[in-house]
Amino acid sequence: MAFSADTFIALGALLISAISAFHSVRTSNRQTKLQEQLAAYQLRAHKAAEERSKRADVRISLEWGPDRFVLANVGEARALDVRLEVEAQDYTGAISEAELRRKVPISVLDPRREVAFGALVIWEHSPAFDVRVMWNDIDGTPRRLETVLYG
Repeated sequence: MAFSADTFIALGALLISAISAFHSVRTSNRQTKLQEQLAAYQLRAHKAAEERSKRADVRISLEWGPDRFVLANVGEARALDVRLEVEAQDYTGAISEAELRRKVPISVLDPRREVAFGALVIWEHSPAFDVRVMWNDIDGTPRRLETVLYG
C-alpha cells in the first residue's frame, strides 16, 4: 500500500491539530487554576479588610517641639475605654500626670483621631519610656500595645 503526498499532508495536519488541542487544553487548565488562586487571594484580602474594619489600631509616639506623647487611632473602627500607662526609664522624662488623669481613660477614640499629652523630656540623655496602651474593640475584644518609646 502506497501513501500519497495528500495522505502525508493529512496525517501531518492531524498531528498538528492534536498537538494544538493538547496545548490548548493544558493552557486552559493552567488559566483556570490561576483564576481559582486569584479568587482565593481576593477572598482572603476581602476578609482581612473586613476584619480590619472591625478593629481599632491604637499607636503612640513621642514628639518634640512641643514635647508630647500622641495617642492615635490609625485603625478603621472606634477604640473604647482607652487607657495609658507611661513610665520613664532612668528619670530622663515624665508625662504630665495631671493631664493624664484628666484625659484618661478615653471612653471613645474615633478612627483617625489623636489625643496629645504634655511631656517633660531631657532629649540630651536619650530618654526611654515604657508604655502600655489598653483598649477594647467595638465588639468588646480587649487589645493591648506594649512598647518602649525612645527620644
